[in-house]
Amino acid sequence: MSIERVNGDEPSGVVATRDELELVAKYWLREILDYHWLCFAYHNWGHEGCDAAYGAQRLQVIGAALGSARVIALDDEVREEFRKTINSETWRIFTVGTQEERAEYHRQQDAREEEEHNRRSAFDVVVRGPNQLQERSQLLSSLWLRLQPGDSTNQRCFARGAETRAEAEAVAEMMADLQIPGLTVEILPREGFQDVDG
Repeated sequence: MSIERVNGDEPSGVVATRDELELVAKYWLREILDYHWLCFAYHNWGHEGCDAAYGAQRLQVIGAALGSARVIALDDEVREEFRKTINSETWRIFTVGTQEERAEYHRQQDAREEEEHNRRSAFDVVVRGPNQLQERSQLLSSLWLRLQPGDSTNQRCFARGAETRAEAEAVAEMMADLQIPGLTVEILPREGFQDVDG
């Protein structure tokens, strides 16, 4: 089965030297490795998968000319070059880590991103409501709303940092769209940050 490249790129019919084929092979090996890295690091799958599948097809054609042993050696070179750009433990988890190790890596990565976002945040969006909020906790978590201790009325309470008032208002609007009776949303400027629009 042939996979057309997303940008419509097609083989040109130009005859390449072995050195040129090796350069093209390394290009596709890097593209495929980059795709798998992005999927791992950001647990995100996108249209780049089409490029990776196309690249794998191109490598089959190139491998027929260079020999599979040479393509494997080029792949080792590409992987070694990439390995030097990340720490050794991350590389180990990326290449041979267990599902549990990968899940923990993502948990820590998400926590670092949330911490950095909150460090830059000038506002807190605080959401309080009845126990139905617990049923929506997965959705709220996807919006980086962290669960807060309940108050004296045993309401559920979530909060999210926002870097600008516009971002805070957008989060507040999303909360209103949940249409949960008794839901309250409050935007609180953080001390030390100037309350500005935008």
